Amino acid sequence: MAVNSGLSNLQVNCLLTCEKYLFAGTYGGIFVSTDDGENWRSINTGLPNRLYPNTKMVWLYVNTVWMSGDKIFIGTEEDGMYLSTNFGETWTPVNLDLKKTRVNSIKGIPSNLFVSTRNGIFRSTDNGETWSGLKKDLSRSVYTSIAPHDSILYTGDNGVHYSSDYGKTWFNINEGLKNTAIDDLSVRADDLIAKVYTQGIFLSTDNGFSWSSISENLQFNEFNSVACDEKKIIVVTTDAMLITSDDGENWSQILINKNTRKVFFIMNKLFASVDNNLLCSSDFGKSWDTLLTRVIVKSIKKSGDDLFLITHKEMLRSTDNGIKWIPVNTDEDCIVSSFVVGDDKYYAVAGKCGVIVSSDNGNSWLAYDNDFKFYGFSNLTTHGKYLFATSERLGVFLSLNEGKDWIPFNFGLKDLWVLSLTVKNNVLYAGTTTGVWAHELNN
Repeated sequence: MAVNSGLSNLQVNCLLTCEKYLFAGTYGGIFVSTDDGENWRSINTGLPNRLYPNTKMVWLYVNTVWMSGDKIFIGTEEDGMYLSTNFGETWTPVNLDLKKTRVNSIKGIPSNLFVSTRNGIFRSTDNGETWSGLKKDLSRSVYTSIAPHDSILYTGDNGVHYSSDYGKTWFNINEGLKNTAIDDLSVRADDLIAKVYTQGIFLSTDNGFSWSSISENLQFNEFNSVACDEKKIIVVTTDAMLITSDDGENWSQILINKNTRKVFFIMNKLFASVDNNLLCSSDFGKSWDTLLTRVIVKSIKKSGDDLFLITHKEMLRSTDNGIKWIPVNTDEDCIVSSFVVGDDKYYAVAGKCGVIVSSDNGNSWLAYDNDFKFYGFSNLTTHGKYLFATSERLGVFLSLNEGKDWIPFNFGLKDLWVLSLTVKNNVLYAGTTTGVWAHELNN
């Protein structure tokens, strides 16, 4: 049963209960209910008041809410931390020298409050009257979450770390990832494959809980692209294309060219963007045929017996496995940058037109005239009735009406710079600058 009356922003990031009060931190500020959620009202007095671009929607991301004694603390996405001593009726900024930074998490144990922020971790021993920064023995100072337990402190940033002395020293307990800037995610049967910026290719066989490098036997750290089927993994480095059939134990070189940018594995064929040409191989790289010249390939998708090719200036379709290509009709201002096949419709991100929809195999397209076309969506993906997209620095968005309307979908996603998106076994995975995040898609 939904209890959202008066809750004008349904992206609820955090909840707090206290006596008769129920507080909800959203992407539109802080709300309170005194009747168990039946009715809500906004309580943003004293908080920054901004609007989403070209809309009347309040833009105030409340990431976390915590109560300590008679004080309620909230942490925001861009405006630091605020406190209230009258159950949220008015708010004042907390003097942490963090008035313009992200506060990700506020947690407390007896006699101690901890705040994780983009600028480090802070501790208070007097219920928020004064604060001190904790010593950081980590590679960076962006902390996405924090969890105190007795004298042990856990924090998540570039992985997971813990401290047994209230943050004076830290230890890394990452599960295999050397760097958490994930710029590409692929699904292979029951596995996940991540392309990690400057660190190689990593494989997870337990839904992302732990990772192992499969590119350590290669003399490369930077990779342009990765593709896979159920048995083989193909990677493109700065100099060559290689293939493995045993999860990285052994690699074979199948193409030498410094200008190879992308590789795709479709219908047991390899498609590659090389020297601004589209090449195809039916024998895992032993021989190659040139399908198109003078074209910058962004992506290739399969729908039924058709192939769709997204280039730097247009979308093309092939009905004969890539031998011949014809343009897909879209408005000249609608330059397609991302494309996905739904259950019975096609969706594309198309420049000034925003997200466009086709119900007739791409022969005609519908563009919605709304504010969302200014959000710069990318990384389209579908799961049943759900249509997902990412927006730079605004995270993940969800549409339930075929792209007409969108809502933020960032439950617990503290890093909104999403670089890649995929769905596996009813779980939505987002590759971000701080690792892989997962969200279970419940009906």
